[in-house]
Amino acid sequence: MGDATTTEFESWAQKLAGGRLTLNFHPDRISSSGTTVAAGLLADGRYRSQWITGLSNGSRSAFVGGHRHGWEAEIFDGAYDMADVQVEHPVYGSLDLLTDPHGGSPRFGSGFAVLKDHVLTRTTLCVGDSHAGPRDVGTIGEPLALLAGLAEQAAAGSLLGRSMDVDDLRAVLDGRLRLDRPSRNLDWYVEAQVHGGVDLGSDVESIVLDPSFRGTTVD
Repeated sequence: MGDATTTEFESWAQKLAGGRLTLNFHPDRISSSGTTVAAGLLADGRYRSQWITGLSNGSRSAFVGGHRHGWEAEIFDGAYDMADVQVEHPVYGSLDLLTDPHGGSPRFGSGFAVLKDHVLTRTTLCVGDSHAGPRDVGTIGEPLALLAGLAEQAAAGSLLGRSMDVDDLRAVLDGRLRLDRPSRNLDWYVEAQVHGGVDLGSDVESIVLDPSFRGTTVD
C-alpha cells in the first residue's frame, strides 16, 4: 500500500476484523421444504446452506459433482465429506467493510443477518466470488492476501467497485470511513464462507429486512 513498511502492512491487515459479517438472503423465497426462508429461520433457529434449502441466488449446484461441490472441494481441500450427511457445509456471505445499508453482498438478497464478531474466527474470506477461483484467499488470522487484493483494487481507484483509492482503503481499515449509501455495483465484495453452522441465538446479532416487507407475513 504505497510506501507502507511490512510492519505497517501487517498492522492494516489485522484491522480487517473491524468489518462486519453479513449474510444476505431473500426472506420470501420458498425452500425445498415448501416454507419461506423467513419461516424456516424462525422454525429451525439456524441459517442453512444451499445443500439443505435447495435455494441460491447464484449457482444452484450444491450436489455431488456440481460446480459448488467442485469449488468447495478445491478451496477447502476436501474438508467437506460428501458421504457424511451430518456435515454442515459453509454458508456464504461477505465481510462488509463499508457498512452498506443493504448488507455486504446485496445481489444475494434484500435482507441480511449481521453476525457476531466471534464468528470471524471460523470464517474464510476471499476477494471476489469463490466460484471464479479467486487468488486472494485468507482468514482474519492470516489476512495478508486479502489486503493485497483490496490494495490492488484501491490502486486502480475502484475499491469494492466504488471510486475509492488507497487513502480511502487506509481510512476504511482505520475505522474512519463508513458509507451510508448503498453500492450500485453488485459484483464487488469480500466473500465470506462461514464454517460450523450459524445459530440464530448465539451467532446472529441482528436481522435487517427491506422496508417493503413491513406489514407482510414475512415481517
